[in-house]
Amino acid sequence: DDIVKKRQAIISKIAKVRLEKKLSQTQLAKLTGMHHSNICRIESGHQNISLDTLIRIFDALGKDISIELKDK
Repeated sequence: DDIVKKRQAIISKIAKVRLEKKLSQTQLAKLTGMHHSNICRIESGHQNISLDTLIRIFDALGKDISIELKDK
């Protein structure tokens, strides 16, 4: 399904950028004001993510969400 592929691409991008920045899930959670378990569930695909949360994550990673999602 196209939606599943796009969702997985976004999740992969979050994890990739987090790792490039040498951040743990716990560190990203602190930067976003979220609990570590939320980041873990998001990256594993077990939690749907709201647009607000997605923006918060990309902001914490120092990425412009509109650019990051452009080719998805």
